[in-house]
Amino acid sequence: MKRAVRWVFLFLLAFEIILLYTGLASPAIVAILVSITEGTALVLFLSIVIPAAVKITGRVRAGTQVIIAVQNEFKSFLPKPVLSMVKFEIGLWAAFFQGIRRKRDIPEGFSSIDYGREFKLMCIIVACLTPIEIGVVEILCHSFSAPLALHLIILILTLYASLWIIGLVLSIRVYPHLVNKNELVFRYCWYHVIRIDTNSIDRVVQEKRECIKNKTIEYGEDLIALNDMRETNISLYFKQPYCPIIDGELASDGVIRFSFSADNPQAAYKSISSILVPHIV
Repeated sequence: MKRAVRWVFLFLLAFEIILLYTGLASPAIVAILVSITEGTALVLFLSIVIPAAVKITGRVRAGTQVIIAVQNEFKSFLPKPVLSMVKFEIGLWAAFFQGIRRKRDIPEGFSSIDYGREFKLMCIIVACLTPIEIGVVEILCHSFSAPLALHLIILILTLYASLWIIGLVLSIRVYPHLVNKNELVFRYCWYHVIRIDTNSIDRVVQEKRECIKNKTIEYGEDLIALNDMRETNISLYFKQPYCPIIDGELASDGVIRFSFSADNPQAAYKSISSILVPHIV
C-alpha cells in the first residue's frame, strides 16, 4: 500500500503541471489542486515518518547501526534511489560529526582493524585542492559576469563537496573493521557492514587479490570480497558454504571465501588468527 501511495502523489503532481502548461486549467485551479494534493501527501508522509523515527531511535539505542535501522524502516515505502540517498547523507554526516569529536565506533569487547589508507590519502589530496577550485570558480564567474545567484550556488556546492569528502575520510576512521571471539564485522565507511560468525571460519590467509569487478562489494564464484582501492590482502576460508549477513540481510548464496583489505595485513592476520585458535582446536 505504501509503495502504491508514493507513486500516486508523484503522478498527480505531474498531471497538475501538465494541466498548467497546456492551459487546460487556470493557474488558480492548479494551485488549489497542488495545495490539496501535496498537503495530503505531507500529512501522510509525517504519519509514516514520525513513528518510523521513533522506532529508529529505539533500535539505535539498542545497538543497531543507524544506517541499518534507517534502511529497515524506510525501505517499504521509499523508492530505492531515494532510500540510497537518504542512507548516504545520514551516514556521511553522522560520521562527520563523530569524526570531529574523535569518537570511534568500537563497541566494548571488540578490537579494531584499520583499512582504507590509500583511499584516505586520495580524498585528502582532493580536499586540499578545494582552495584552487574555489579560485578557478571565482575567476570564471568574474570573467563571464555570471549572475550572483549562480555564483553563490556554485560556491555552496563546492564547499559542500569539500565537507562531503572530509566526511568520507573521517568515516573510515570512525568505522574500522571489528574483531571479537564470536563475530567479525567488516565495514566500508558507514555504507556497508558484513557480519561473519567466527565458528564458520576454517582458516585465515594473508594473500593479495585484485578485484575483477570494480565494486566495493564484489560477488564472485564462491567468493565475496570487500574491495578497497580495487584489491584485498586478507582472505577468510569457511568450513563449508556460508552466508554472511550483508547490510542487515542474509546473503542469498553461500560462499567458501571472504576477502577484505587491511592497512596492516600482518597485524590483521594475527588478530584474527588469535581468536580462531580455540575454535580450530
